[in-house]
Amino acid sequence: MSALSEQIRTARTEAGMTQAELGEMIGVSAQTVWRWEDGRNVPDFLTGVRLALACGVSPETLAKRSTGLYSRI
Repeated sequence: MSALSEQIRTARTEAGMTQAELGEMIGVSAQTVWRWEDGRNVPDFLTGVRLALACGVSPETLAKRSTGLYSRI
């Protein structure tokens, strides 16, 4: 599990959402959210921004916690 996957899971759980709820909010499946949280995949830049905002954190905060989100650009 990567630092990014841990931060995604933390942001989602602190926001009180299930994987399915987060996925619905940002237009992806619950399985996609699971893959991010498991470290199998990473969201693209724009999806990462939507993910952060849906969880109530700024994209900058999520990126500072884990460089994995923005380092793939």
